[in-house]
Amino acid sequence: ASAPAEQPHLLGDWAGIRTSLEDIGIKPTISYIGFVAGNLNSGTSKQAQYAGQLGAGLDFDMDKIAGIEGGTFRAAVTNRHGNNINDTNNLDLLQYPQGVFGAGQIWRLAGLWYQQKIGPAEIKLGKMSMGEDFGSTTCHFQSLYFCGVVPGHTSFNYWYNFPVTTWGGRVKVKDKLGYTMVGVYQRNDNNFPQNKGFYMGFKGQGAFVAVERGFDVKLGGNPKLAGTYKVGAFFDTSKSNNLVYDDNGGFAQLTGDPL
Repeated sequence: ASAPAEQPHLLGDWAGIRTSLEDIGIKPTISYIGFVAGNLNSGTSKQAQYAGQLGAGLDFDMDKIAGIEGGTFRAAVTNRHGNNINDTNNLDLLQYPQGVFGAGQIWRLAGLWYQQKIGPAEIKLGKMSMGEDFGSTTCHFQSLYFCGVVPGHTSFNYWYNFPVTTWGGRVKVKDKLGYTMVGVYQRNDNNFPQNKGFYMGFKGQGAFVAVERGFDVKLGGNPKLAGTYKVGAFFDTSKSNNLVYDDNGGFAQLTGDPL
């Protein structure tokens, strides 16, 4: 159930603590998502499974704190837990039915970055995921088939979706038609392992460069039919295994041979 209109926070004002923090420029957030999934046929089991994600973060309004207009600093962590029905019930699906499963059932640093607005430009630097900015879209579904940025689902060794983060930066410039965005991120295999949830190292395998152009539209001029159309591209400078072919040029998924 949602909170009443006069009470914007589900857990209230924390006995005045939340208001006191926001007055000095600190906005705390706590979230929890839980997904139950079951299968009516196929697989080796019909037992339902549960996966959850706890998230907590602090947003610092640098205008209130230090007089830096347009500046925001964010620190966030997540904890994922539970079971993935795709594995436990042997469903052999291409995407997880529970979107909050993955990236390890551990605590992770899900964001540690600074963002600064300068006129139409917005600069963001720090530890972040590529998928929180590039190719992102609003999601109200449980299944990964309909949520998140696809490269991060299938090739997570080089494209990092939330909550996996890496060092990087991006510049976004808005105009009358929409925006143009360019980002450069570190490609580092140490960001993903389950014992590296708070990895802060800088030594990586290369750079990941992404560009995106977005167009904001209102179909027929109707504000109720607002949307964004995006086109983008990315390039990875690191050396990695082929994503499709095996050593002999065949399709690795069919042959089972090494990529």
